[in-house]
Amino acid sequence: MRHNRWALLASVLVAALTGARESRADGNGDKKKACVQASTEGQSQRDASKLRLARESFLACAKDECPAIVRKACAEWLTDVDHRLPTLVLRATSARGDDLPGARFSIDGAAQSATAGAAIAVDPGAHVVRAEADDGESVEDHVVVMEGQKARLVTLQMPAPAAAVTEPATPPPSESPASGGGPSPTAATWIFGGIGVAGLATFAGFAVSARSSFDNLQRTCSPYCAASDVDSIRRQALIADVSLGVGVVALGIAAYTFLAHRETPAPAATSTLEVRPRGDGAVVELGGAF
Repeated sequence: MRHNRWALLASVLVAALTGARESRADGNGDKKKACVQASTEGQSQRDASKLRLARESFLACAKDECPAIVRKACAEWLTDVDHRLPTLVLRATSARGDDLPGARFSIDGAAQSATAGAAIAVDPGAHVVRAEADDGESVEDHVVVMEGQKARLVTLQMPAPAAAVTEPATPPPSESPASGGGPSPTAATWIFGGIGVAGLATFAGFAVSARSSFDNLQRTCSPYCAASDVDSIRRQALIADVSLGVGVVALGIAAYTFLAHRETPAPAATSTLEVRPRGDGAVVELGGAF
């Protein structure tokens, strides 16, 4: 929203003349000049969508020491900027969706010291939001903030540990010839069982996160939510569905290999050593089943 430039120029000229007369009387000309300069800078910053800087400028020219006409205009502009200035509420969660109260946040590379859960004022436009957990894990997201959008919740979810899916613990492989050199049924049971559990855990984490984000959009911006926010929820829901399918199939395979192994156990290797005396000595016999 742009204001009438001619009205602004007239206000500045009147304030300057007033400041010049008062400066000769009380020596406060420098303060009056600073008030006029702050009001001019604030309007330029506001028109450039630098609302945080504009707010600081309008606070400076709305002080009691400024000329009345400047002070009144700055107070009105300050109210307008406060209404237009958007705010974000940052939240960090684990891969399962649990809150991480000790996480550290930054916006566009600048660390944020606000109390956890408190709204943070930002200029409208694109921003890079980053969260870092106590264990060193970090995640970032790109958001576009609309002018006048208040208390928009941005949830940053830490990635699931890769080892939980790619490196399941397995017992030593069986040496039975029936295995053909591949993993034994027991090893297969452990492998697919681990993948199944990891798939279900991933499903639970992304499903909870998607639901939480959906509820937040319903409360804060529906039906005018940003497309990027809606796409993010869709991606989380898709990952949850795929993880559920993988988990169910893997657990089914694990159950099958476990039952098949119990029904047809591999024969154990045995051996015997027998010594029989004879009249001229002894006979030694070695036998076994493999």
